[in-house]
Amino acid sequence: MSDRSVTDQFLRDLDPPPDGKAAPATAQAPLAGLPRPFAGVASALWLLILVIACLVFIFFRFSGVETQRAVAYEMALAVRAVKGNLLDAETGQRGFVITGDASFLQPYRDGMARIESSLADLRIRLAGDPALRARLNHAATLWAKKAAEMNTTIEQTRQGRSAEASALIAGGTGKAWMEGIRDDLDAISANSARQVAAALIDFQFWSQWLTGFGVLALLLAVWAAVWEIARLKRFLGHSSDFQADIVATNQTLEQLIEDRTQSLGKISAQLQAVMAATGEAIYAKDLQCRIMFANDSALRIIGLPRNEVIGKSVVEFHPDLQEAETVMQHDRNVLASGVSQMIEEVYSTGSDRRVFLSNKQVLKNSRGEIIGLVGISTDITGRKATEAARFLSEQRFRAAVDAFDGIIWTTDSAGSVTWTNLAWTALTGQSVAEASGLGWSQCLHPDDIEPTRLHWTDCLTRLVPFMGEYRVRAAGGQYHTFAVRAVPVRDEGQNVIEWVGLNIDISAERQTQRLLQQTVERLDVALAAGNTGAWEMRADLPDEGVFDERMHDIWNLPPGSNLADFVARIHPEDRKTVEGARADVFRKGSDATFDLEYRILTVSKGLRWVAVKSKSMMGADRIKRIIGTARDISARKSNEERIGFLMRELTHRTKNSLAIVQAIARQTALRATSLDEFQASFQHRLHGMAESLNLVVQSNGQPVSLVDLVRSQTKHLCGQGNDRLVLSGPEVRLKAEAAQNIGLALHELSTNAAKYGAFSTAGGVVRIEWTSGTDASGLAIFSLLWTETGGPKVSPPEQTGFGHTVIHRVVKAALAGSSQLRFPPEGVIWALTIPAS
Repeated sequence: MSDRSVTDQFLRDLDPPPDGKAAPATAQAPLAGLPRPFAGVASALWLLILVIACLVFIFFRFSGVETQRAVAYEMALAVRAVKGNLLDAETGQRGFVITGDASFLQPYRDGMARIESSLADLRIRLAGDPALRARLNHAATLWAKKAAEMNTTIEQTRQGRSAEASALIAGGTGKAWMEGIRDDLDAISANSARQVAAALIDFQFWSQWLTGFGVLALLLAVWAAVWEIARLKRFLGHSSDFQADIVATNQTLEQLIEDRTQSLGKISAQLQAVMAATGEAIYAKDLQCRIMFANDSALRIIGLPRNEVIGKSVVEFHPDLQEAETVMQHDRNVLASGVSQMIEEVYSTGSDRRVFLSNKQVLKNSRGEIIGLVGISTDITGRKATEAARFLSEQRFRAAVDAFDGIIWTTDSAGSVTWTNLAWTALTGQSVAEASGLGWSQCLHPDDIEPTRLHWTDCLTRLVPFMGEYRVRAAGGQYHTFAVRAVPVRDEGQNVIEWVGLNIDISAERQTQRLLQQTVERLDVALAAGNTGAWEMRADLPDEGVFDERMHDIWNLPPGSNLADFVARIHPEDRKTVEGARADVFRKGSDATFDLEYRILTVSKGLRWVAVKSKSMMGADRIKRIIGTARDISARKSNEERIGFLMRELTHRTKNSLAIVQAIARQTALRATSLDEFQASFQHRLHGMAESLNLVVQSNGQPVSLVDLVRSQTKHLCGQGNDRLVLSGPEVRLKAEAAQNIGLALHELSTNAAKYGAFSTAGGVVRIEWTSGTDASGLAIFSLLWTETGGPKVSPPEQTGFGHTVIHRVVKAALAGSSQLRFPPEGVIWALTIPAS
């Protein structure tokens, strides 16, 4: 049967003739009273039984094929479900590892939960196929390893070891497992496809048998009809009275058929013109979902000629079995429900994947019987691509917003918050509903709430951008400082429809600024404490420089002075050295140093010494800047000069001390009767001399207090606060030489008093008095008087020793003065007079 005849037959079924109008030319009604031959009835009955039996057999075979195909299709769906769940779990895991966003864990957990049930369902379906079941078990084993790796990476990410998790993923082991799982699942899916193909071959085989049987049944029916017509003609020969009625009936039926055919031709021509003019795919299908009609647009979409489409279902010619099965299922649903449906369907030809919006509804004949369906499919691929692009754009925007290290928010035209990104809730714990109106201000620092509200209200009133800073309290209680900017969004009529705002956390910047300020302050204090100035020179501007306030103060220059002013203050003898060192730094590069001490001439401070140091800052290939310090070291230089003087003085005094030590040793040795006596006397006298020298050293070159000198020479005999030693006189300080010689005399006197004089008894007292004045010639003099009372009765010594020599002769000679030593019975008296100089 040609595709044209198939279509015509389908259109005739659409509107069959009413009962009684389809009688053949040899109508039976007029002959109803005539006896029918028994042989024709028996033949028809046997033919009917044979047809019914064949139909029942073919029906059961078709049902088996359909069941097998449905099972294979469900198997393919189960495999696809497992793949989808694997993809969900892996996508959630990788999203969490890459971004650290906990929201990715939900699809991961959902996928993990569904995978086990999907594998169990697939395992049940493969119970009768050991080979495929083995592949499924292998896939399940690989999945267990992959799941363990995924759990490990998630746990590492939670512990802050995202780098280890990423490295584990990048290792490729998990990827190899997933590829093995997909290979196993593809093998199962491919087997399902082979089963479906086998079922289709089986179906086609029995369809061919049904076709052959139908042809045979048709031939038998034709034979029976011819045979019956022959018998009827014999009967009609006996009923000529009814011949005219039969002819009239046939003529009427033929005219009716002709009228119907012409009307149907006109309608078909009009319908063909409409369907050819439209770009929509229009088609009609019978109850077996075979295409009975398709316009040119539908054939262009299918990509096949009309003779390869008409009379076939979509699964018989479409290369993508899954898409074909989906279309068939949609057709069955419409035929089963009898309700029209709008369905999105995918139809691919080669690499071109198209999406259609199909409007399908049942097709009924004049008796209301469903004989098929008719559909119109509109290509919405472009619209879907636009929608997908818009959705992807929105998703990218939302992902970018959520990934942005800041807070983005919107309000309505009145300023009430309508949306925030996740950062606001994550920081404050406040939901969008809680932040609406002015609820967001409750998260601000108490000192910032009112100023921010006033500023925001003012911007809403004047419709100008909001810019400011405020502190936001985090959920943990700490405050973060944000720079805030919000702008109004206007419609085409320039009316504000909403506000969009951005908060950027500048806490770190503010903290850095505070630390920098503190560092600058500490540096400034340190430079001030060290009387140090800072300066800077640039390689591109060698004749210019930047000098801070202390530099101007050290150089005694007014603010704003330039490099030439500073150079002019350098001592002429040092200027050439300084200029040469500066040129060397710029010429030699980073290895060169600037470390000089030189003199400057100031107006009010005179000659000053400065120590200048610098550090070079390199550019790409040469010095860009030199930054340095200058410190006033005039005091240090003065101290160095003074130390030099003191060293020379110390050398001189050391020589004198050694001469005295030699004299003490020599005199002690002359009068000692034994070595032990010499050691004791010599050590005792050296101790007294050391006490005097110690005072000189402790005074750091300054004159020594007379009171301190007296107490240092007598403390070992009578203590520091003993009232047996009475001191009287004004504040007097002795030069080093005077202190050393007078100290020797006081040591000898106190030692003698301890052995023989006032300090040898409990009631003895020593009085030391001193005065300053002038002699008869007007020369300034200093007088000291030692008087002992309360001790043993004193008499002049029969011979003099070393002590007498020191007290009476050495001090007088060393200090160019006069010395008198007397021995009245009441106690020893020593009087010393020396020039005050």
